[in-house]
Amino acid sequence: MNTYFANPEELEALVRPLLPGLAESGIRILQAGEGQSHVRQAATEQQLRPGGTLSGPTMMALADTAMYAAILGTVGPELLAVTTDMNMHFLRRPAMQDLEAHARIIKLGQKLIVCTVEIRSGDDLVAHATGSYARPPSGKP
Repeated sequence: MNTYFANPEELEALVRPLLPGLAESGIRILQAGEGQSHVRQAATEQQLRPGGTLSGPTMMALADTAMYAAILGTVGPELLAVTTDMNMHFLRRPAMQDLEAHARIIKLGQKLIVCTVEIRSGDDLVAHATGSYARPPSGKP
């Protein structure tokens, strides 16, 4: 597998217009390519749920973004690649701090890409996700 973009900022500049909420979400792409990505979610008060923990939807959005970054960073601007499924296991309650997601492509097929994601709060593994993306037919952006 290879790296398509020279740096994470180049990838973010490509996806920001497609995902207008990305900048406001606090999600930053730190690395993408060679079949993987590293993405950070800044913790904010808006993501809290009762009990003082970060919400499940916050972690699901982070996992989905990490998968998308790994795919685009590896295969290039296949902007019409879409999530076809995602399975999330919430393993422990995350602390009120930034989350780190590491996504890895485990199958890069012609029609389907399968990924796995680990989400950490500090040193603690707090969630694990698997998901797949459908690729657009050849010759499409």
